[in-house]
Amino acid sequence: MGTRYVANLALNRPSLRFSHEDEQAATPARVAAARRAIAQENHAAALQSDDVRWMFAQQVQSSIEGGRAAIVRPQVRQQLVADAQRMGLRPFDANLVIAIAQDAARHGEDLHETAVHRLAMVPARHQVSKIGPLMLLGAAVGLAAGLVALFIAWIMG
Repeated sequence: MGTRYVANLALNRPSLRFSHEDEQAATPARVAAARRAIAQENHAAALQSDDVRWMFAQQVQSSIEGGRAAIVRPQVRQQLVADAQRMGLRPFDANLVIAIAQDAARHGEDLHETAVHRLAMVPARHQVSKIGPLMLLGAAVGLAAGLVALFIAWIMG
């Protein structure tokens, strides 16, 4: 009497449906309510207020000029991209966030309501470089050699 997942392969259109013997059949109202609940949860989990993408999008929104024309002057764009790089975003991702904010402004949409899901597609941070295990081992050996040299110099001197 557990949960089963059943694939419907009729008409060469596979679809996955959830079935359980103890539950009633899903009504359109229950399905709509479940979809709304899932959408609200996804919206709430998409971006936090301290997320780099969200903070940068707000900065872009305040830099947009011309109302629905959504103009970002080239000098302003360069400064925005530089700011985004300091926050850890790649230049490509920064320009993508700028485009998302401009698109929302051009359609007269609130950035929070419409662009949150689009911003979630942008990677949050870009790892510039990682310290590899060999690099870490080399640093440890170098530090140990330096400490041994200092110890020998202290004993001899």
